[in-house]
Amino acid sequence: MAARVRSATHAVIASDLGETVLFVSHGGPIRTILAEALDIPLRNLFPIAQRYGAVNRIRFDAGLPTVEVINAVDCSWPVG
Repeated sequence: MAARVRSATHAVIASDLGETVLFVSHGGPIRTILAEALDIPLRNLFPIAQRYGAVNRIRFDAGLPTVEVINAVDCSWPVG
């Protein structure tokens, strides 16, 4: 699963859309993306809390991730 998630995520990042992209998924794939962005080994993936319907925000500039929000349920910030 992790290899598929990484491949898809890298493809979107490499396309350099210059736009906001939304991934909707289960906790495992979302944790995989967060673990890679935070340089956390996959074996430490499940301690990353993910509530049902939570939002995570990662900004990629020149392919480099900045994790801005993790596990939020109040999404009142502006998009973009």
